[in-house]
Amino acid sequence: MQESVNKSDVCILIPTYNRNDAVDYYLKKKLDYFRSIKFDVVIYDSSRNDLTKNVVEKYIRQGYSCLKYVHYKDPEDDLYGNTKVRDALLKCADDYEYVWLCGDTAILLLDEYEDQVFDLLEKKYDVIHIYKNELGLSSEVDLDYRLFFKNFFWSMTHWCAFILSRRLIKDMEKWMTECLEMKNTGVIVYAVFKALAYGNYKIAYINHGVYKHSPCRGLAAAMKNKEMLKGFAEMINVCVDCLPGEYDEVKNIAKKSFTENTGTFSWQGAIDLRAGGSLSVKKLIRYKKHLRNMTDVPMAWFYLWSIVPKSVARKISPQYLAPIKEERKLNKLNKNASRVIIYGAGEHGVRILYKIGHDYDNIKIVAVSDKNSDRDWLKMNWEHGVIPLADIPKYDYDSIAVTILNKKVYKEVRKQLMQAGAPAGSVFHI
Repeated sequence: MQESVNKSDVCILIPTYNRNDAVDYYLKKKLDYFRSIKFDVVIYDSSRNDLTKNVVEKYIRQGYSCLKYVHYKDPEDDLYGNTKVRDALLKCADDYEYVWLCGDTAILLLDEYEDQVFDLLEKKYDVIHIYKNELGLSSEVDLDYRLFFKNFFWSMTHWCAFILSRRLIKDMEKWMTECLEMKNTGVIVYAVFKALAYGNYKIAYINHGVYKHSPCRGLAAAMKNKEMLKGFAEMINVCVDCLPGEYDEVKNIAKKSFTENTGTFSWQGAIDLRAGGSLSVKKLIRYKKHLRNMTDVPMAWFYLWSIVPKSVARKISPQYLAPIKEERKLNKLNKNASRVIIYGAGEHGVRILYKIGHDYDNIKIVAVSDKNSDRDWLKMNWEHGVIPLADIPKYDYDSIAVTILNKKVYKEVRKQLMQAGAPAGSVFHI
């Protein structure tokens, strides 16, 4: 009979760099839960200041013995922090039977499927992959590594989406080191699949949402990255092509599944890439071989959008427009030193609240309103209570920012606010 895995044999590993606010939010949100299930949390920090260290030490002083802090100095030529992640994984594998690699702004939802995870840990699975799949693939155990690669390579590129065993991580060491020399972002996922091809490992998949984004994440990070073609060419093609011949039959399928599941190189994706400045004739010529392997969309479509003015693409790209409009509205409020009421205390609303509090000194939040006065997300970010819509006229404000993504719902809320006496010009959507 197999010996059971203790929950204390599992650590949540969070590599981070200059993200003290995100780490603080993360620990507020999840540290009590991790302590209750006896998971340790290890923060690997390469910040050039002590802000993240101070945050972690604050919680350690409060008695959270499950929390560990390690300071790490990134090599100067490692732009992606891959060396830190490799070394952190290997060190944690010395101390723990299982390591769950987690991004610093991705809030794990383990409490929603913990029984499944604990069962697989006790049964000694080496890879437990958790990700919500909308294409009809159900939870499955004892997957063949080629089938696993074919269906889940794209979702394995998401940090937080997998738990790895000690023995697998140790076998990954030489492959991670090899990938570091290639200087791309696929070091961990590449090494996982490389090791799986050469060893006898147990693989399981759980079809479930693994995380929510933290409100601390930056606005429009993907759209501000001008190197998306380069990044995906390296990660999806270079890493995949370097996998052993055992994967040859499913390599192209796995590459194209990236577009099928993310839409990045779809018809609309070409417009979004152009709007963000990542698609140009020069870049397309350089990476067309890789792009052709990742999409079924005719290359002529990408060439067309590479010569269309970016200003045209930006007018019709929702992925580009939404965050840009958001920043423009916040900048206008900040310039006018506006007194603002936030309506909508969901995740998007709290992200806006957090953003204002940290980046816009001249905006004053006078109240937060929501139909639900007990919003869990809000408790971490707003010291005052949530007021009902009917109480808004009692406050002195310049604007009401409705932070609800659904435009249909926004229009209904706007109607209710105007019926409650809010001037039409004071209500806007963000």
